[in-house]
Amino acid sequence: MDLVKEYNEKSHFKDFKDIFESLTQVFMLGTIKSDYKSAQIIHKKEEINSHAIKFIEEILSNDLITAKKDKLALINLLDDLNYRNEILHLMASKNTQELESLKKSSERMGRKFMSSVKK
Repeated sequence: MDLVKEYNEKSHFKDFKDIFESLTQVFMLGTIKSDYKSAQIIHKKEEINSHAIKFIEEILSNDLITAKKDKLALINLLDDLNYRNEILHLMASKNTQELESLKKSSERMGRKFMSSVKK
């Protein structure tokens, strides 16, 4: 049996539309939809974007895409993914700063409460 024919028969993707829908879902996992509070969610989204970045860089560095238009589209996608990670990194650092500020405030309030109880 011809290998290409066998692949086409056993593949879960019957046409390009199926493939693009799946790829869209994968790339959208790293999208920023809100101001995330959970460091775990931020880290996971950064990780997903980083894997996508490495994948696209590998495609570009191995000259698997030859058309200038397609290369430009991948470079634009790469820029967007890098920008996403920058924003996610800023969210993570902002959340860390807010958490530290909250801890300091709670310690101050705790000390004030304890001093008022002692009197």
